[in-house]
Amino acid sequence: MTIPLEPLRDALTAFDGRATTILGEAEARFAEAPGYLEALIALAGEGDARVSGGATWLIKARLEAGGRLGPGETSALLTKLALITAWDAQLHLCQIARYLTFGAGDAERFSSWLEGLLTHKRPFLRAWSLDALCRVALQHEGYRARALEALEAGAQDPAASVKARVRRLRKETGLHTKAR
Repeated sequence: MTIPLEPLRDALTAFDGRATTILGEAEARFAEAPGYLEALIALAGEGDARVSGGATWLIKARLEAGGRLGPGETSALLTKLALITAWDAQLHLCQIARYLTFGAGDAERFSSWLEGLLTHKRPFLRAWSLDALCRVALQHEGYRARALEALEAGAQDPAASVKARVRRLRKETGLHTKAR
């Protein structure tokens, strides 16, 4: 990793969880530096929710703009899962699942972590953890049954956002429950 973590960490501590212009400024300042993504991955597991949330938001923004994480970078990010406790950082990881390629160990690690989020008190986190689990199942058949169970449970969720995500996932991924 070439980019020093301290200046990037300092920039992320100014993030209040809402003013993403601060994150845009940090991206403009650091994005072209060698090791930028590796630095964000390292900071994703920070105990400071502002740093963790900002780092994962920037990773998400990079992937949505067409960037990629290689297998080593994906594994490095997923080894931080236990440290990523801020709900917004967890949400960002669920939202980027569609951009990740999971090796067998990464699929197991990620799906186990997602289990706890499927019943989170925040509906958007429930919805997006369900999305992420389906993304794992699309790459690894062994998770299909669990994803189908989760889709069925999500269809009964009291939150409209979760039900909407279930409908979208069924349409988008072709994952449907078995006929009874």
